[in-house]
Amino acid sequence: MEVHVAMRRGPRRDLIEAALAFYIHELNLTRSRYMLTVMSESKLAKDKGVHGGVIHADKRLIGMILDSRLPTQQLIQTIAHEMVHVKQIARGRLQTRFVKKKLINVWYGKEYTADDLIYYQRPWELEAFRQERELAYRLWDVIKGDFE
Repeated sequence: MEVHVAMRRGPRRDLIEAALAFYIHELNLTRSRYMLTVMSESKLAKDKGVHGGVIHADKRLIGMILDSRLPTQQLIQTIAHEMVHVKQIARGRLQTRFVKKKLINVWYGKEYTADDLIYYQRPWELEAFRQERELAYRLWDVIKGDFE
């Protein structure tokens, strides 16, 4: 999987790139033909109530947005969560699209709008929440091991 991180250079970008590379490997996405573009937005959590998000932008492009103000630990876990969605899209289990400015999620061929299920009952979110902590802990173990 090719990755492009669209943010200024610095330690935070380096951390994001390292986390993305780690999760791509852990989720077996290294051979994926998708391109992942990652951007950050200030106050995403405050203004929209989310820490991050993923959209299937076109045939071979997935976009990810992250709140630029997240603390490091929360950032690592948010990237893990969003990378599970990247895998869902790359494997064809989840599709996202906009119809008349309304987000439609297609999970295993069944369409859902935001009105159909509350956030924590959406099957693609349940899967992401189940896997995010384990992925984040694995990355923290690697990071911690580098300093021991």
